[in-house]
Amino acid sequence: MATLFIGDAWANWGVAGVILAPLYVGILVQMFFIICLKVKKTPLSLAILVYYSVKNGLDNNFNLFIYDADKIMFFILLIIICSMIKILEKIATKRNVIIKQCNS
Repeated sequence: MATLFIGDAWANWGVAGVILAPLYVGILVQMFFIICLKVKKTPLSLAILVYYSVKNGLDNNFNLFIYDADKIMFFILLIIICSMIKILEKIATKRNVIIKQCNS
């Protein structure tokens, strides 16, 4: 049965879930919104914004706000991609310096 996240929190944790779930979800949503406002707008950042805006409605299961394997794998993949980009930029910069030194 699909309910708002608060219905799932009630089913799993009772009154404590009803009190703490909105605070937890509110903090997560606000942090995501602030990060989206502050990050440089690139195609990758806009794609992430759209992905999470569509995937994470407030009618989802509350357990997905606590632990979602898709999000964890996505962030791991994102970190790997960003790390590879930085490594490749350093290699390209180093090659340009070597080529310039050889031409001088």
